[in-house]
Amino acid sequence: MTLDPLHSALLAILLIVFAGFVLRATGLVTPKDTAGLERVSYYVLYPALFIETILKGDLDTQAISVAIALLGAVVIIAAITLILQRFFTKSLHYSSAAFTSVFQGSIRWQTFIALAVAKSVFGAQGAAYVAIAIATMTPILNVLCVWVMVRHGRNSGARTVSYMGQMLTNPMILSCLLGLALKLGGVYIPMPVAQALSIAGQAGLATALILVGTGLELRTLWRLDFGIIATTLLKMAALPACAYFIAYQLGVHGIALQVVVLCAAVPSASASYILARQMGGDAPYMARILTFQNIVAMVSLPLVLAWMAGI
Repeated sequence: MTLDPLHSALLAILLIVFAGFVLRATGLVTPKDTAGLERVSYYVLYPALFIETILKGDLDTQAISVAIALLGAVVIIAAITLILQRFFTKSLHYSSAAFTSVFQGSIRWQTFIALAVAKSVFGAQGAAYVAIAIATMTPILNVLCVWVMVRHGRNSGARTVSYMGQMLTNPMILSCLLGLALKLGGVYIPMPVAQALSIAGQAGLATALILVGTGLELRTLWRLDFGIIATTLLKMAALPACAYFIAYQLGVHGIALQVVVLCAAVPSASASYILARQMGGDAPYMARILTFQNIVAMVSLPLVLAWMAGI
């Protein structure tokens, strides 16, 4: 793999994200439009994308190791962040709600950027590894983040049961599990159905990247503080390093190893903002973290992937 295709793929993805930002900044897409697009994507386009991705990829023995490496890295960084909780709230005088944003920003990952990069750079095999990571990591990440919200969020207790129920019926998780069941079961997919999944999947990926762009708040970039920088270092430096070390020790190599690092190195998930808003976290602070991480990713992701391509 040369650097030219890598940078070309990343630039194409960033252009779509930027298009989303422009659409929102110019008012061509309103918050009401975004809400409707999110619902269509959440219930139709994203499930089709994940099912199609898993069906097209070849699952091998490294798939389990990919999941283990990423989960192990998440647990390590989550533990470090929780240890730092007293430092943030006592020494730096952060509110408990603001700490929940630090926690989410340190461990969650932007699945659609990872999937888009993997699909463009590594092909169907790389995208399949990302889909496996989504299926295994999404439930664990949601449980960890909800637990932290319950402990440190404002007035979150009443929403906890409802949110956990929504998580168990999350179309993203269910579609990944369905894709795995169809793949492992060797179920024949009729051509019209496969083509429909492919069309909807392509639309879902483009839509997801546009929605990432609509969530950027560039006006907040100048309001950097220690928490935003520390969160970004934990998420986009420490987490990839931990994931790489664990994967390497497990014997993961080739595309699988590069996908592990990619999944760990992408910015935190846009869904972090929604959870912060629903369960009493500091949603404005979460938006600032997400915006800064997405800007940093424009520089850090090419460097990380170029390094991985050379080892």
